[in-house]
Amino acid sequence: MDLYTKHNDSLSILCRLCRGKIVPKVGYKNPKQATEFKNQIEMLFNYNLSNDQPSVDPPKLCGSCARQIRSVENHCIPQPIAKFPEHSDSVSCDVCRKKIEHS
Repeated sequence: MDLYTKHNDSLSILCRLCRGKIVPKVGYKNPKQATEFKNQIEMLFNYNLSNDQPSVDPPKLCGSCARQIRSVENHCIPQPIAKFPEHSDSVSCDVCRKKIEHS
């Protein structure tokens, strides 16, 4: 498996909002795509997902963040959102570096 594939695999199991690990549970729906909540994320977090880069930003939301968005979307209070800094290789990638350190 090449580094790019490993990197994308690492991103695919992280939540776009909280940066927590998404752990699929038997009997529960699959993680939601962040783009399904594009308008709510822009309203609640003052962040436009259109600026996300697939090689940098995780595409999914954990169940907890998806529930939080649904429960507070009528309360327009901006919340902090996890930052995923731009990078050029897996050595400078926080996500890949942490995965390597925990292996």
